[in-house]
Amino acid sequence: HNPRQAIERPFHHRLLDLQFLTVPQPEPLRPPAGRISGFREIRPHLESNAMTTDQRLAIFERRFAAVGEFAVNALDQLYGELPDYPRWQKAILDAVEDSLNSRPDDLCSLDEEREKRQPDWHQSHEMIGYMCYADRFAGTLEGVAGRVDYLKSLGVRYLHLLSVLRKRQGGSDGGFAIADYFQTNPEVGTMDNLERLAKTLRANRISLCLDFVYNHVSDQHGWVKKAVAGDPYYRDFFFTFPDRQMPDRFEESLGEVFPSTQPGNFTYSKDGGFWVWTTFYPFQWDLNYRNPAVFLEMLKAMLFLANKGVEIFRMDAAAFAWKALGTDCLNLPQTHMLLQAFRWLLAIAAPATVLKAEAIVGARDVAKYFGLRENRGKECQLAYHNPLMAAMWNSLATGDVSKMADMLEAISDKPSGTSWVTYVRCHDDIGWSTLQDSADAGWGATKEELHFLSDFYAGEISGSFAKGRKFQVTDDEGFHGTNGTLASLAGLESASRDQQALAISRIQLLNATTFAFNGIPLIFMGEEIGLLNDYAYASDNPSKDGRWLHRPAMPWRDMAALQDVSTPQGTILANLTSLSAARKQLPVLHTENPLRIVDTGNRHLFGFLRSAPDSQFMFLGNYSDQNQKLDAELLVRFFGDMEVVDFLTGKPVNFANNLLRPYKFFWLVTKVEESKASG
Repeated sequence: HNPRQAIERPFHHRLLDLQFLTVPQPEPLRPPAGRISGFREIRPHLESNAMTTDQRLAIFERRFAAVGEFAVNALDQLYGELPDYPRWQKAILDAVEDSLNSRPDDLCSLDEEREKRQPDWHQSHEMIGYMCYADRFAGTLEGVAGRVDYLKSLGVRYLHLLSVLRKRQGGSDGGFAIADYFQTNPEVGTMDNLERLAKTLRANRISLCLDFVYNHVSDQHGWVKKAVAGDPYYRDFFFTFPDRQMPDRFEESLGEVFPSTQPGNFTYSKDGGFWVWTTFYPFQWDLNYRNPAVFLEMLKAMLFLANKGVEIFRMDAAAFAWKALGTDCLNLPQTHMLLQAFRWLLAIAAPATVLKAEAIVGARDVAKYFGLRENRGKECQLAYHNPLMAAMWNSLATGDVSKMADMLEAISDKPSGTSWVTYVRCHDDIGWSTLQDSADAGWGATKEELHFLSDFYAGEISGSFAKGRKFQVTDDEGFHGTNGTLASLAGLESASRDQQALAISRIQLLNATTFAFNGIPLIFMGEEIGLLNDYAYASDNPSKDGRWLHRPAMPWRDMAALQDVSTPQGTILANLTSLSAARKQLPVLHTENPLRIVDTGNRHLFGFLRSAPDSQFMFLGNYSDQNQKLDAELLVRFFGDMEVVDFLTGKPVNFANNLLRPYKFFWLVTKVEESKASG
């Protein structure tokens, strides 16, 4: 090969050559002088602090001594074979140190508090999350601050705000096409507004969570513009190809995220004259993490936001971040190394923060985002339990919990120090494919079963109570996903007056399961008041993204009527508020306490046990529309001869000749534990 031609090839192409085509490794393409400037480029955006540089240096050295090896190990595995790796490692650590030097004093105090006295703050039984679009919830960031009392009335301890950073103009995948990580969307406010909101939330013991979209950027991002203009340095931030030869080779093993509306994984850029990797939408360009400059720049963005008061980063599309020819580019080892690098570098600069993995993958892969084998517990501290969410809806449609119970037993135990995030609905569709199993376990759903779920929740099956819509339907995989609000999918929209109580019971059963399971329950905006599908907004949405069906705006003008307990909406709100208050009285629900699935002896009854050194808690829920007889020996097996009560009602429970009505449930504790919690 001509050495000059090799050097001029894009950086990631040469890495592909090295890994897959076994050509000699060329001299690395070095960034132009002055490109690596640590965090100093954005330092003017941050507040100056009273703490001295020497004090902060001592903190840096102490934390690096404690956890630095984990960060360096991840960086070594990602970039250690690059000839100029020491230079990149230094630039990355300089960025971390600069960020710590710029961190506001109040956030430094929060770091110290959580390091020394509250390392398990994200596992507390008092943690309850709320997820919403800032504009759909309260118009602006200032508007969100004005609704803090409402959030507190629900027991919320962390607020996940969607679509806050500056997004692409036009279609933006609901705000997940980021044009600038250092600015907010002007329609919701400024970065100063966001920082003030974070302070207001902290003063009310609520942690701010934002999405960190790190797999891709918008085609309107500055890096893309420079790449299109021909800057080779920024071309190497992306996967670009002069023709379809390499894209076609990759496509042989890749799946499709939006097969109906956005088939394929590559888009042709007319302005750039090349093909570019776009896993999700054509306007979202995947980042090339084989290039350490990309990691460095994204780390700077994360550190900047942490210094603005973000305490939880939802790591968007976590499974997709690393690419390798001949694979499906999901859940690759380097994907996990990236998350570990982000986590431990953040732990040095801002240890009050945690990472939440959004890995919508098969059930067996989800727990891997806490860390594998020797890195167990060293990756994300939080992870979405999307298999539980999909399995609950499956059980509700079939009335059978056996597959859900078997699946949850098969999922790896979460490591100490971590927590699931449990939820009934979120801003995305219900992705049914998570119920499949590559190992062909008995709990794995067949295509026929997934088609049934897709049809059932679209209201196309006789006897269905649901009012949802199919998402990304294709001829061979109609089970891709389902859209709809919790209330509409659970039957409230279609219910006659005499059926409303049954729909409300379904809603409360799903909420009660997630509130008691081993995780942090997350409420999606409007669930607490039974908001129905927003058909008008979905049809008017220019992006034609069907997920806007379940993203209605909060009807604050009607809130007084919706809170009336004589209405279905008021009943739902009262029920959820009661669950929130009850959860906070039960330390056994701290996520460090283990969970064990209970064999109820009845395929319609779902049960699990939560255990602490001095107490036990059992959940029992009827997922069918028929009365179910309780096993009289079940209580004796787990509680012996102690008196057992339903914590939510305070009434004793005796299984002998007792029935659990359709969609009803128990939170069972001993009489001693009930008194202790009440006290």
